[in-house]
Amino acid sequence: MIRNVVLLAAATMMLSSAGIGQEQTGAAGMPQKAGQGMRQRVMRVREEAANKLNLSDAQKKEMRKLRLELERKNTPLQSQIRLARLEIREQMMADKPDRAKIEKWMKQVSELELQAKLNGLDHQFAVRDILTPEQLKNWHGPDGVGPQMQRRMRIFRQGGDAPDEFNEPLDVEENIIIEKE
Repeated sequence: MIRNVVLLAAATMMLSSAGIGQEQTGAAGMPQKAGQGMRQRVMRVREEAANKLNLSDAQKKEMRKLRLELERKNTPLQSQIRLARLEIREQMMADKPDRAKIEKWMKQVSELELQAKLNGLDHQFAVRDILTPEQLKNWHGPDGVGPQMQRRMRIFRQGGDAPDEFNEPLDVEENIIIEKE
């Protein structure tokens, strides 16, 4: 049973990382490796949003301050999440995994992820306080839905669960056999 779980976990990790290194087409139609260019895309989206909102210099300065504050709060949380996941993986690979320890680490990951999400929520409210009513209308769009929700809705309508550039089929071994004891 334990061996099956470990094999299943290994197969899942292989499948989830199989897209790394594959050529993808980026937003500008230029070839790029999967996982590369994310920072550039985020920066471009932020710049486009700032231009669309016509932010003043003072607002841009305050937005940068808020973004750094959010990163400062979430960086230790992300590190703790990563360490907890390593502990979970280590327990799962043990000859006799301790379910209680795994549950403890899983609960810790959940609590840390919740705190990071709440930090993001605080950030969103702080951003709202910076924007004028007209900027808020532009930020939310004509239907009252923000750009992130619009993206998620578009992806959902297309039947996907990731941006188009990541919906390419993976080149992986399809015949993975998990032995039963």
